Parts: sequence; C-alpha cells; structure tokens
Amino acid sequence: MEKEFNKFMEEKDVAVQTKRMYKVNYKKFDGFGNLLTANQNTIIDYINEFDVVPNTKLSMNSFAISYRRHFGKSVNKLINYRKDLEILALERKTQINEQNLSTLPSLNQLKHHERQLYRNGDWLGYIIVNLLRTMNVRNQDLNLRIQ
Repeated sequence: MEKEFNKFMEEKDVAVQTKRMYKVNYKKFDGFGNLLTANQNTIIDYINEFDVVPNTKLSMNSFAISYRRHFGKSVNKLINYRKDLEILALERKTQINEQNLSTLPSLNQLKHHERQLYRNGDWLGYIIVNLLRTMNVRNQDLNLRIQ
C-alpha cells in the first residue's frame, strides 16, 4: 500500500496542508490493510471503530474517498457515509455551541467587565479583554509582554 500512497501523493496537485492531512489520515489506516482492495463496508466499519469526534471520522472518510477515487475504485457507499458523518458533526457542533451560550458571558456583560477593568486601572486585564472582544482572538492567541 505504501507504493500506491507515494504514487497518489506525487500525482495529487493539492495544497501542502492537504497533503499533510492525507499523510495523517493514511497513518490512521496503518493497521487496516489495503484501502484499494477492501470493500467499502469494511472501510466504514473500520472508521466507526475509532472512538473519536465525527470530524475526525469525516476526515478519514474523505481521505478514503479521495484515495480510492484517484485509483478508479468505487466510492458511492463512502459518499453516503460522509453525508451521515456531516450530520453527526453538525449535531455535535450545535450541542457545543448551545453549551457555550449557557456558560459564556453575553456581549453586554463582556463590555461592562471591560469598562470596570478600565475604571479600576487594571490595564493588563483591560487590554486582554479588549483584544478578545474587538479582534476576535482567543486566550491562547495572545502572546504579549507588557512592561
């Protein structure tokens, strides 16, 4: 299977990041066998065995589709399975968003907190909250030093 994968990577004209994802997903099929000779139901069963989020399964499935399609193998069942995974991924995303809405502060609460930090002279806190609010950054995106 390694030989076919190298051929696949050489012939695919896609972005570097896409090729990186192909390699990541290819490694997930390491213990599977040959994606080209296996039937689609076996591939779907293998993907379902992984205890991961739907987006990861979706990525694995999309790789299998692209890989098999490149070599002219059938993908119709994998495409139908992808539709199911997309629904599961959307349901998970909706659930996470609902949880976040119940725990995160509203925009008004955030603005009030920002004004309070400013009035108290907590400049570091004010700058961080202002960046979070106005620049749509996350805590982990901030890498700054204030002296």
